[in-house]
Amino acid sequence: MKLVDNISFVLASSLLLVSCGKSERLVVSGQLQNLDDGVIYMHVVDESMEWNRIDTATVKDGSFSFECSNVVKEGECMLFTTPRQQQFIIFAGHDVVTVAGDMDKPEMLDIKGSKLHDMYSSYVDNVPEQEHLVRLSRELNAASYDVDKLNSIKEEMRNAQLEQLAYIKKFIRDNTKNPVGTFVLINSVNYCTFDEVDTLQKIIAVDQPRHKYTKIVQEIVENRRAIYEAMSKVEVGQIAPDFELPNSSGVMQKLSDFEGSSKLINFWASNDRNSRLNNKTLSDLYKKFSGTGLDVIGVCVDRGRNNWLQALLDDDVPGVQLVDTLNIVAATYCVPHLPYCILLDGEGRIVAKDVNLKGEGIFADIESLLKK
Repeated sequence: MKLVDNISFVLASSLLLVSCGKSERLVVSGQLQNLDDGVIYMHVVDESMEWNRIDTATVKDGSFSFECSNVVKEGECMLFTTPRQQQFIIFAGHDVVTVAGDMDKPEMLDIKGSKLHDMYSSYVDNVPEQEHLVRLSRELNAASYDVDKLNSIKEEMRNAQLEQLAYIKKFIRDNTKNPVGTFVLINSVNYCTFDEVDTLQKIIAVDQPRHKYTKIVQEIVENRRAIYEAMSKVEVGQIAPDFELPNSSGVMQKLSDFEGSSKLINFWASNDRNSRLNNKTLSDLYKKFSGTGLDVIGVCVDRGRNNWLQALLDDDVPGVQLVDTLNIVAATYCVPHLPYCILLDGEGRIVAKDVNLKGEGIFADIESLLKK
C-alpha cells in the first residue's frame, strides 16, 4: 500500500473519536438523517485488533441509543455498523455522547461529549498537504503517458507524504499519555522504523500501563522483533538453516544431505500460477547445470500432497522435490511471496535471495558461483 493510501486509511478509519468521562457507564445516542430503521451494532477492538460485537440498539426514525456499563474502557475505539452496512467510528469511555448528522455524509457527523474528540478532530483537520495530495493524484492519472511529468509529480507526492508522516509522528510523540496517540501509532506502525516504534511503546507503557492499546503496541513490537531476528538468520552471507522434509516417495531429506554442492532452493505452490510458469525456466536451468555441481531443491508449500504430486508430473519438475505442508521451512526462511528462490554456495552460505530465474544474468551468476 502506498504511503498516501495508508495515511488516508488512518484518517478515514478514525473519522471521529470521543472519550473519557468520570461516570461508570457509556451512553451513545443519535439522531441521524438517512439512517434506515433496523438494528445498529456496536463493536470494540480486542487485543488482536479484531472487531468484537458488544451491543445492539434499535433504530427508529433515525434515532438510536446505547447504554453500556463495565464493557467499554476509557478511551476505547468503537465501530458502529448501520442497517445499510455503513460504518462510523467513535472513541469513547464512560461518557455521554451524542451523534447528529446525515449518514449520507458520515465524515460530517457531529459528535459531542469528549475533549479527546475535540483533540482528534483538530489533529485530523490539521494534517498537512491533504488537498495538495488529492490534486497531485488527479494530475498523476492525467499524466500517464508523460514520463517526465510522471516522475516530477511522484517526487512532489513523496515530499508531501513525508511532510504528513512527520506531522503524524510528532502527534504520536506528543500524545503518549492518551489512547488517541496510541491508536494513531497502531494505524501508522508500518511507516515507522522498528526503533521508533520500540522507543514509543516503552514510553507508552509507562504513561498508559494498563490500556488495551498499550498491549497491542507491545505485541506489535515483539512480533516485529521476532521477524527481524528470524530474517537476520537468512540474510545474504549467513549459513542457510538446515531443514528436513519428505520427498515425493515420503523419504525424509535434509538440506545438509547436499553438503559440498551449490544449491538453488525454489519455494513454490501448485496452485500459484507464477510458480507453475517458473517451473519451465527451472527445467531449462536444471538441464544446463545438471551434473556440474548445482543441486536444485524444490520446496512446495501445499497443505496436502495430492495436488503437489500431480503438479510434479504435469510440469516435469526437475531436481529434488520436497513438500512443506506446515509452512515451517517457508517461515524459517521468511519467504515473502511465491515463487521465491535462494542460491547457496558449496559451504551452504546464502549468496543471493529472491533470485529471478528469468533474469538475463542468472545463468552467468550460477556459472560464476560454480567456478568458486
